[in-house]
Amino acid sequence: MNMKTMRKMEKKYAVTVSDLALCQRCPRLLAYHIHKGEESAWRIGIEGSGQAYGSFFHKHIAQAFFEAASAPGNPLRSKIVEALRGGHDGAESLSRNLEWVVRDYFFAPFLKKYTVRCGNAERIMAMAAGTNLWVRAMAAFLSAIPSLCNDPEKNLSRIFFKPEQKLQATCQSQRGTLQVGGCYDALLFNPDQAEATIFEFKSYRRSDLTGPLSQALIYAWLVREATGILPAIQVIYLEEGESDTLSADSVQGLMASLPALFDTAMDILSLRTPIPAAADKALCSSCPFEADCDGDWGTMASAEDGDVPEAQARMNQLLGVLADLGLSVTGEGYNVGPAFIRLKVKPDPRKTTVARIMNRADDLQVQMQLGMPPLIQAMEGYVGVDIPRAERKPLTLDELIQRGQPSRPASSAAFPLGMAVDGSIYWVDLTDPNMSSILVGGMSGSGKSVLLRSIIIGLLFSSGENGIRFLLIDPKRVTFSDMRGLSALQGGDVIYGVDEAMQSLKTEVEEMEQRFQEMADLGVDTLDGLNAHAQTGTLRERHVVIIDEYADLMMDRVAARELELLIQRIAQKGRAAGLHLILATQRPQAKVVTGLIKSNLQLHIALKVASRTNSQIILDYGGAQNLLGYGDMLVGGGMGLIRLQGALADTGMLEHRTF
Repeated sequence: MNMKTMRKMEKKYAVTVSDLALCQRCPRLLAYHIHKGEESAWRIGIEGSGQAYGSFFHKHIAQAFFEAASAPGNPLRSKIVEALRGGHDGAESLSRNLEWVVRDYFFAPFLKKYTVRCGNAERIMAMAAGTNLWVRAMAAFLSAIPSLCNDPEKNLSRIFFKPEQKLQATCQSQRGTLQVGGCYDALLFNPDQAEATIFEFKSYRRSDLTGPLSQALIYAWLVREATGILPAIQVIYLEEGESDTLSADSVQGLMASLPALFDTAMDILSLRTPIPAAADKALCSSCPFEADCDGDWGTMASAEDGDVPEAQARMNQLLGVLADLGLSVTGEGYNVGPAFIRLKVKPDPRKTTVARIMNRADDLQVQMQLGMPPLIQAMEGYVGVDIPRAERKPLTLDELIQRGQPSRPASSAAFPLGMAVDGSIYWVDLTDPNMSSILVGGMSGSGKSVLLRSIIIGLLFSSGENGIRFLLIDPKRVTFSDMRGLSALQGGDVIYGVDEAMQSLKTEVEEMEQRFQEMADLGVDTLDGLNAHAQTGTLRERHVVIIDEYADLMMDRVAARELELLIQRIAQKGRAAGLHLILATQRPQAKVVTGLIKSNLQLHIALKVASRTNSQIILDYGGAQNLLGYGDMLVGGGMGLIRLQGALADTGMLEHRTF
C-alpha cells in the first residue's frame, strides 16, 4: 500500500482543550457531552457560588484589558501605561493603580451597557470581587518585571500577547491523528527572565484541580508546539483568591501524561468501549448519569469486595513510606488486576516530581517487603505504582474473549492480547499497520509459550480455520507439540529443522511476491481486494508465521544474515498481501534482536526478562525486568507502554467456539 493510500485511511479526530480537560476529570462525562449532547456535563462536580459570571468577566473585563494592553493603537492603552508608571512601590501600589483603571474604563462601562443581561445584584457583586482578585494577581506578576515599570510605554507590548488566541496542534499515535484546538485566557511574557506564563481564570471554587490544571497544561503544550517556548502555568480562582502555579520545569514533567490523555479522547470519539470511569469516585456520587453509566459505556473491572482490604492496606502503606521518604503525594485510588494492584498517587507539583518517585523504587521494595522493585509509570493524571497481589487470580482466554467483545476490532485477523489493570481488554489487529508483525521476548517462566498458543487460538476464533494458515517453527520442539493436528497448519505439521524452516520462509516470500503481482494486475492493494476477484474455492488465506526461539536459526552467521533479509521482506511488505510474522525469543540480546529485525517488527512485547538491558533491547525502555512472570507483559512499539496480563489457553476451546 503506498503512503498516499495509508494517509487517506488514517483515522483523524478533533477535540477542544475544554474537551480534554473534561476527559481528564472523567472520560465518561466527555462521552456524554460528545455522543449524547449533554451540554451541562462539564459542570458536574464543580463547586461555585452559582452566580455564573465567568463569560461576562472573560469577554468584557479580562479580554478587553489584555487587548488594550497588547495593541499599541488601542485608546485605553495610555491609561494602562499611566497606571504602570506609578507602580514603582511594589505590588500593592501597582494593584491600586490597576484597580482604578479597570474600574473606571472597563468595569463601569460594562455595567452601564450590560446590567440587564448580567442579572441580579449578587452576580454583579460576585463579579466585582472576582475582578479585584484578578487585578491583584496581575499586579503581583507585573511588579516582578522591573523593566516594565521603568519604561511601560516601550515594554508593554513585549509582555502582553493578544488574548483568546486560537491555537491548534496535532499529535499522532496508533489510534490515529488528533487535532487539538483552543483559546487561552492570557499569555504573558517576562522579558527580564525570558519566561512565559499561561494564565487561566476560573469563576468557580478550587475544589477539583484535575480539570483546570489539565486545561492549562494542554494550553502550555499548544504554545510550545506553536512557538517552541514552554510556559509556566498560573490558574487563578476568582471566587477564593487562590491560585495554583507550576513552573516550566514542572510543566515539562507533566507533559508525559498527555499522550495517554490524547489516546483516551480518541477512544471516546470512536466509541471504543468500555470507557474508563473517573479516577475520583466522589465525582460519581454527585453525577446524574451514574445509574446509566455502565450501561451506556461498558463496565470497567474494579476491586471486588474481597480485594478492597488488601488494596486499601497497600495504599496506606505506600502513602506512609512515601511520606517518610519526604515525597508529598495524595492517594488517587487503585485498580486491582488479576496479578497486581495499581496504586495511584498524584505528586504535589510544588514539592515532588515524578522522577523523584521513580528513583525510589528500590526503597519501596525494601520498605514494602516486595520481591522486586515495583514498576512505576507516569499515567493519565497520576503516577501508577504496581504492587503484586498476595494471591494471583487466573485469567483464561475464554474470559478474555467474552469480556473483550465490546472493544473487539471489526477484523478477521484480531486476537485479545491481554487484560489491563482497569479491566479493559487490549486487542491486536494484524491488519493495523502499527501491529502487523510482532516481536516477543521473555525469559524461561515468563509465559512466552503460553502467549504464542493463545495468539494462535485467538486468531482461529476470529478467522476460522478456513481463513488462516499458520507456519509454526519450533526449533526446541516443545511449544507447539499439541498443535500438530490443526488443519490450519501450513504444510500439515510443525517445522522443527533449521534447513526446513529457512526453506519454508523462502516459500512464504515467494507466495507474497506472487500475490503482489496478482494484485498489481488487478489494480488492488489488499488481500481483501485480491479475494474479491477470486473465484469460489480459490480464496487466499491469511498466513501467520510464528517462530519460537528464532535465535536458534541465527547461530550460523551466513544463515543469520539470510534470515534477517527474509524477516525484513515479510515484515515490510507482508501486511497488504496477508502475511504476518511473530518472532519470539528467550534471549533478547543485541546479536539476536538486531536493529534490522527490531525496526521491521511494529509491535514489541516484553514478558519478564533477566535485566534492564534485555528490556531496553525489546522496548527501548526498562521495566520488564520487574514484571511478575507467567504472562505479565509490557507492550510497546509505536505507542506508550501498556502493562497487560496474558491468558491461559487450551486447544479444547476450539471445539466450543463462542464467536
